[in-house]
Amino acid sequence: MILHREISILHEHSPPWLLRLWGSSDHLVEWTRRLAFGGNGYRYWEAKCREMEHWPLERIREFQLKGVKRMIRHCYDNVPYYGKLFRKIGLLPSDIHSLGSRAYCEVLKEKP
Repeated sequence: MILHREISILHEHSPPWLLRLWGSSDHLVEWTRRLAFGGNGYRYWEAKCREMEHWPLERIREFQLKGVKRMIRHCYDNVPYYGKLFRKIGLLPSDIHSLGSRAYCEVLKEKP
């Protein structure tokens, strides 16, 4: 339990009006649950990070490339701005073959 004790103390010492307000927001209730019990994949990613500490560099790069490809595919399919931009410049998610691929780096770099 990540912050279960701390949240319990906060709950016990909060005025009733604050508790009602806190409980009326689904977002706050979910956020509190994740903090208290380590939800939202926390335990999975903690274990994954510990495992990754021992990976060879090539495996880390493969993992990173997989994430970049997934992000580009998501943007292409779900974000109208990027979908339109990628089609305009002729970039397909399948064009990404390395982390250093200029194709996506130029498009995603922050504008001044």
